[in-house]
Amino acid sequence: MQQIQLNLISFTPVKTKLKFAFYPEKVEGMASIKWDKLFDEFQRQRPPPSNSTTAIFQSARESAIEKEIELFHTVGFAKRYFNYLILNYFKRIDGAIVFPNFTKDVEVWFTDNDIRDPLYKVYNKFTLNVQYSSAVPKQFQVVLSYNGISKVLHTPIKQIKDFDTTKYTKVLCNGCIWHYENLAG
Repeated sequence: MQQIQLNLISFTPVKTKLKFAFYPEKVEGMASIKWDKLFDEFQRQRPPPSNSTTAIFQSARESAIEKEIELFHTVGFAKRYFNYLILNYFKRIDGAIVFPNFTKDVEVWFTDNDIRDPLYKVYNKFTLNVQYSSAVPKQFQVVLSYNGISKVLHTPIKQIKDFDTTKYTKVLCNGCIWHYENLAG
């Protein structure tokens, strides 16, 4: 059985209040959140969204509703923001494969250069999960876990004859991990 190694890194944000941009419409790739968790009432000059709003952790665009958020009062939102920062940090590392996994934590793969095989490339996989400890002192934490290895064939899928797509659900394409059925279209 594979052993999982965990490391816990506690941190306090440099700033605990930050201004964020919110939009009533859904924006692909951005954080969707129930608006009543952040706003007592949605801004009167706009119709309230059905049940959620979208936060963008970048500069505000036109039509944005900007709001200052206290990170320690909106822990779920803060965790999504910190995951966004972590994801973008690792995306800047050349050769790293970075994506949000099914629980929206950050998964990072690095090539294992010690293992060389003519059929496949080996990656060491890590997951970074932001959590919040309400114990004294109240603080955010990053849990770093090692998740073993993944092997990726050097041969493109289109060159594999009789490829059974039910056996392989994920595909590495252009530095991103995709579900195979999402690539077929």
